[in-house]
Order: sequence, then structure tokens, then C-alpha cells
Amino acid sequence: MKIYLVRHGEYQNPEGIVPYRLPGYSLSDHGKKQVELIAVKLKDQKIRALYTSPIQRCVESATILGNARHLYPNQKSELIEVDTPLQGIKAADLPSDIYQDARHIEGGGETREVVYTRMNS
Repeated sequence: MKIYLVRHGEYQNPEGIVPYRLPGYSLSDHGKKQVELIAVKLKDQKIRALYTSPIQRCVESATILGNARHLYPNQKSELIEVDTPLQGIKAADLPSDIYQDARHIEGGGETREVVYTRMNS
């Protein structure tokens, strides 16, 4: 069995922030085209199921892939982005490793281990 991991397409983000779990970040036209291209590249693969995070840009991407394959994307909360108090900050202000950042740690952000356990479940 093969598992394909696909990241969402480019999303609209005029403020240049890191949204993580914030709502309202839909795919841009370019992002939709990116996902359509992935669908074409995967057209000969035997894909039987499609899973997605409930984040809007992820659901939109999975829906495009699903429409190309006649599959309905299954939303799984376990696949959601890391829970961090750093969501909404400017991308330029994002540390190279959020898990080591005091704002993330002191703000109750998820550890790598918690993310791994959640996604592995």
C-alpha cells in the first residue's frame, strides 16, 4: 500500500501572517491550479481514500483532488495543524523552530510529541 501526503495549495494571505488554525484562508487561484496539477500527476495511481485536516485551505485542496478521483475527502481533526499561540504572527517573525520558542512553550503550544501522538492515532 502506498500513502501519498499532499500539502494544500497556495492560499490567500495578503497580511503575510502564519495562520496555522485560523479560519478564513482560502486557496488562491494559483493554489487551485497547483492542486489541479497534483491531481493530474496522481491520475494513474490507485487511490482509494482521501483524508484531510478540517482547515479550510486543506479541505479545498482535498475537494479538488477528490473531484478528480470521484472521492469524498474525509475530514479528520487528528490531522489539524499544530496548536500554537504563534498563529497570526507575521511570517517574518516566526522562529525557525516554534517548538523551542518561549512564546510557544509558555503559551501552551503543542509539543512535537503531542502532535506525533495525535497524528499517529
